[in-house]
Amino acid sequence: STPRLDRGQNAPRFRFLRADCFAARAFRCAMTSRPRSTLGELNDTEEYLESAGFQKGDVLACRKYLAMVGEHLVRRPGPVARAAQVVLADPKNHKLGKREQYGAMELLAYASLDVGDDGTAEAIVETLQVSFPDSDKVGRLRGCVLEQRNKFSEALALYDAILEKHPAEQRVWKRKVGCYKAVGDFDAAIKTLTEYLDVFMGDASAWEELAGLYCEKNHFAQSIFCWEEVICAQPQLAKHHRHIAEVYCTAGGVDNLTTARKYYAAALDMSTASDLRAMFGLVLVDKKLKDFEQKKNGIGNGKKSLGDASNVAQGDVGADLGKDAAAFIPKIYKVACPGLLPVVQKQLAMAVST
Repeated sequence: STPRLDRGQNAPRFRFLRADCFAARAFRCAMTSRPRSTLGELNDTEEYLESAGFQKGDVLACRKYLAMVGEHLVRRPGPVARAAQVVLADPKNHKLGKREQYGAMELLAYASLDVGDDGTAEAIVETLQVSFPDSDKVGRLRGCVLEQRNKFSEALALYDAILEKHPAEQRVWKRKVGCYKAVGDFDAAIKTLTEYLDVFMGDASAWEELAGLYCEKNHFAQSIFCWEEVICAQPQLAKHHRHIAEVYCTAGGVDNLTTARKYYAAALDMSTASDLRAMFGLVLVDKKLKDFEQKKNGIGNGKKSLGDASNVAQGDVGADLGKDAAAFIPKIYKVACPGLLPVVQKQLAMAVST
């Protein structure tokens, strides 16, 4: 079966691709009479289509599926491409409105790019170009075709031309960042995304992307600042607290590790003790703090850069969190993945005994 790429997961080269689609809005407008669906309904419809619906050419089920894909902003290129082909096979007979037809065409184009069929995507671009010769949306789609063919310089030139006419086109800014990342020019990607955030500073996903770019350059202080902006925008999401904890932990030093433990604990609390990575993070932080304590005792005078290491061991607030996490993790593996339990127990024993 085709792997699913839902919200929050990344596909190579097209991180911001779903933000480019106007088809989601088109299908919502085309089917405003039906209530908002659930992911369970979407999965059930996809299962039906893959088992029998595509073979039967069930147009109504395909239209319903594409509408739900637009509602939930999921990314499932294989089924989407097949459903769009069924819908577009005979638009007049299927009584498609122009808006729904163009939305299906765009979904098919992006799904084709995801599965590597750039020929189909280019054909759709040429068709849309006739109806919308000056459309920025079609221009973005053409740029994505160029990216798929590794013609990044041409894609960047196209995006610059669009931004010259419409400098507030957010999705084109993000496509530029994607181009720079694809060629490994992280400095240019950071510069472009910083310019974007100077105007659209409320875009939490852009701050998250910038934090990752700074980590690629080992600029941890700047990355932490970006994650703080993300947390200010979305404080209720546990994953953001875990991410900033990971940056603090990577930066190192007693002060940073102590702060990392606080964020790991917050992530674990917000996820109702289900964030396994936060648990491992607490164990790792505890191990590193113990290592600093051992170095301090061995050297006699701790280095100034390590911060105040006098309270690392016994009297430190939260010093037992790592020990508690190390005791709880094997219980999770015993139920969810018993085959890995011996490996996990061995690693945890080494961390706790350090």
